[in-house]
Amino acid sequence: MEKNHPLPSKSRQEWRDLLNGNLNVPLKNYFFQMKVTQARNQIKTGKFSLEEEVDNIYALCKKFIKAKNMDTDLAKIFGANEEEKNSEKETEKRPVVEFEHDDQQYVIEEAKEHEEAERKILEAERKKREMIERIKFQEEKAKLQSEKNKFDAEKIRLEAEKAIQVRLAVEKQKRESKNNDTDLQNKRELLTKEKRQKELQRLSAVKKKKAKVVKKKSLFGSFFGGFFRN
Repeated sequence: MEKNHPLPSKSRQEWRDLLNGNLNVPLKNYFFQMKVTQARNQIKTGKFSLEEEVDNIYALCKKFIKAKNMDTDLAKIFGANEEEKNSEKETEKRPVVEFEHDDQQYVIEEAKEHEEAERKILEAERKKREMIERIKFQEEKAKLQSEKNKFDAEKIRLEAEKAIQVRLAVEKQKRESKNNDTDLQNKRELLTKEKRQKELQRLSAVKKKKAKVVKKKSLFGSFFGGFFRN
């Protein structure tokens, strides 16, 4: 027992057994029963830990210790173990206090405030999840945009390389065409030169032939002219 408080110590295992389902007792106080069920669900879903819910239920019992049937419910939960714990020290037994109208209204208002607080927590968690989803969406969108930009840049690079290759191919074709024209011109000049040389050779041969004929005629003329003179 805590000093000046009728509640069993929060370190007692019964609190944990009650919330993890190992201890099942019929509770008469509806508000207490509702909170225990709610705490079990919170633990099961992982929203709160067992120790966190023990703190919450303990604070609830401490606050509403005078509520109707609360002493009875606590006695059922702790039972003989509570009597054994208190065997060396007599525990003051508080009478069950019936709810007056103001007390009922107070509990109802407290329950509403608790539910409103939980609603706000759930709403905050929902907004947090939505914000996380929006952030993830924006990150994914930015990632896709970045990939698209890279794709576009790569496309532009490939098109530029293709344009360069086409330009180089055209320039190569022009060079080859020019070279072909040069080769053809060279061949033509070579043929013209060969023809000219052959013509010169022919003319030279004709000239030599004529010179021989003239020389022969000159020799015959000289011979016969001297013969007739003698």
